[in-house]
Amino acid sequence: MVESVEPLRIPSVDRVHCRCGETVLLDIELHERAYYLREGEKAIIKITKSKEECLEYEFCGMGYVVSKKKIGGEGEYHRVVISIGGLLLVIKSSDKSLIEPLELVGKYYIGIKRVK
Repeated sequence: MVESVEPLRIPSVDRVHCRCGETVLLDIELHERAYYLREGEKAIIKITKSKEECLEYEFCGMGYVVSKKKIGGEGEYHRVVISIGGLLLVIKSSDKSLIEPLELVGKYYIGIKRVK
């Protein structure tokens, strides 16, 4: 579910803050002309290696994992950053098994569609 939408300094680009259950937070930067999500909307965000599978979604973008690390301290979590043509998808999760399969510098397709 989209918790909030934050306009960035880049014209027409928003950072969309999403939560999936109790263990996953997603922040994705989207250009309004390519795709947009609004606060309170529900969406499915799929990360896959299959272009054909991604094309079944309303939005499909290709990106590379540019960072993958464990953030320590209190409230420890794992974080992965995927660059989609310069726009970022940041996934934070306390569940290592969700982050582990994503390979550093791996090529992935990111599909997004609204759930009604």
